[in-house]
Amino acid sequence: METLAGKVFVLVGAASEEGKAVAKAFAKYSAKLSLCDSSKEKEVLDVLVKDCKEIGSNKTEVITIEMAELHGETAMQNALKQTTENYGSLHGLVRLRNQLKSPKEY
Repeated sequence: METLAGKVFVLVGAASEEGKAVAKAFAKYSAKLSLCDSSKEKEVLDVLVKDCKEIGSNKTEVITIEMAELHGETAMQNALKQTTENYGSLHGLVRLRNQLKSPKEY
């Protein structure tokens, strides 16, 4: 798992229980994270950002992207665009909610 250090991942559905677990696991290995979920989950995402930074000894970089909907093509395109603009690259997309289309469809 050491190979996650510095790698950039988009986690869609990050406020779910599974999403929080994945985010914290990636943070442990100093991955750069883009945590995405609906605007209704802002407070959960704010706590998750703090937790990830603590777990990653502040080596983990984290941004949040609030999405009006998790299944829309535009929402996913915006999340991927914001992530690559912020970090300069993207190494993986982790989909933690089933409402989304396949990444191939974007």
